[in-house]
Amino acid sequence: MTITSLRGIVSDEEWNTRVELAAAYRMAYHLGYELSDFGHLSARVPGEPEAILLNPFGLTFDEITASSLVKVNKNRDILTPNGYDLNQAGFNLHGGILFNEPSINSVMHVHTIDGVAVGCQKSGFTPISQDAASIHHLVRYLDYDGVVIQPGERGGVPESDGRRGTDRGVEKPRHPDRGRLRQ
Repeated sequence: MTITSLRGIVSDEEWNTRVELAAAYRMAYHLGYELSDFGHLSARVPGEPEAILLNPFGLTFDEITASSLVKVNKNRDILTPNGYDLNQAGFNLHGGILFNEPSINSVMHVHTIDGVAVGCQKSGFTPISQDAASIHHLVRYLDYDGVVIQPGERGGVPESDGRRGTDRGVEKPRHPDRGRLRQ
């Protein structure tokens, strides 16, 4: 598919966010954060609290461009059509956070070999080092209930846990066998 550039069609602020998010996808790919195509990165559109950017369905992290990102509102309406379909599972998970936590501007949900290995252990994340012990109290588990593609599903992500936005960069919540969320 030929991607038509959205530069000049969207606001400068949105374009800059698109470029930064597409770069984050490329960096995540480069760092090995795409074990499968079930991961997503998203960002709030500056100046538009009811709009987020998300990867389209079917593209891998290394294929994402600023213009291929899907701009969507909380009703699943694609706000800037670009020929790509909404990634339903990504929307459910990311929309559940971004549309309910105004202090969060970006979410990263990735699947790595290390994350899957920890998720597959019966004991999960254990504080077996000084570094692990310092963040162990911040890790929270959600039951894996399958791919979240139906409207209204949030993958077990609560509407608010009272801690989001206060400890940025700490991996939480983590779905055993599913991947990690970075807020």
